[in-house]
Amino acid sequence: YSFEVEVNGNYIITPSKLTDNPVSRGVSTSDITSVRRHVLSVQPLDSPYKIIAANADNNQTVSTSDITQIRALILGKNTSYNGRLWEFVNSSYIFSNPAQPYGFEKTRSYTQIQESLQNQNFIGIKLGDANGNWTPPQP
Repeated sequence: YSFEVEVNGNYIITPSKLTDNPVSRGVSTSDITSVRRHVLSVQPLDSPYKIIAANADNNQTVSTSDITQIRALILGKNTSYNGRLWEFVNSSYIFSNPAQPYGFEKTRSYTQIQESLQNQNFIGIKLGDANGNWTPPQP
């Protein structure tokens, strides 16, 4: 992304993406299996981003409720997780406890901007995609 702002301005950048076509792109039964294995402590998800993706119901805990939400999206019963399909994390954010990633930074704040800023990135997380295999559509 790129945009121009006024010098000396104060800004908060909050990315969002409310759609995907199809809404279940990147979400499959293998994600349900990954979430189930995490819930049962058989094979915990190995990154904070996968844990965030698995938390479809947004209650900051990966549970069977998330499996139900993910299944409903795959089956086409829901078109989002309570209006959400994506989550974003400030790419500079360092998780103090990667196994409990909640409370992460979703924005970037700037005070008194004086110059062009580069590499001010976010990490996009497709909710429900607990194995991280979402790929963008081909043009």
